[in-house]
Amino acid sequence: MMELDPRHYARYRLDAEALETWRQHSCLPKVSRDLREAFYTAARPFFEQAIRNLIQYHSWRQIEHESNVLFCVQSPSSDAILALPDTCSSLFEHARPCERMFEALFQIEQDANDGRLFVAEPLADIFHLLQLLVPGCLSLVKAEYASHDVDDDGEIAWITWRTYARALPPPSWMDLHAQASSQIVAIFGSSQWAILRRAAADSEVLASGDITFE
Repeated sequence: MMELDPRHYARYRLDAEALETWRQHSCLPKVSRDLREAFYTAARPFFEQAIRNLIQYHSWRQIEHESNVLFCVQSPSSDAILALPDTCSSLFEHARPCERMFEALFQIEQDANDGRLFVAEPLADIFHLLQLLVPGCLSLVKAEYASHDVDDDGEIAWITWRTYARALPPPSWMDLHAQASSQIVAIFGSSQWAILRRAAADSEVLASGDITFE
């Protein structure tokens, strides 16, 4: 019997339909474009501190960038570049390049004790803040082998994977940063932060579906 090991990866999606599905699934209120831009602007100091940490403690290198880019840094272990635009709307305008960048940068690992997925350091803080700013855009995905079929020549025709995805940070991450500094709560305001915290703690935020590859 065919068995394949589970796969773990980050998925980046910014199509309106997918984001609306996640919003409804997580029971989150609608957020206007202007308010989301305000959240994104308020998050700049948090992003800037995270980038300083990458440079100071993890040997990332800052590289020149255009004025419409918030920051641009390069990994010391590869040619991978992490850059964010200066507006949230630009994430939507350049969805495909952002998808390639994020899925290459964010490494997903599994806890050996409880099996939970987590984002490998040192990029976890940036990943989770983006999850809060645009719920549904970045998710941790675990794909488990479900079934397969073969063609007339005995070759595998398709494989179906059952996927489980979480698109909000762990509540423990939110609590840790809220206790360490009021800065992250101030990005969203106490009311919106409480809504996000409740959604993150809800086990139903974890959703599943099937993907078939031919």
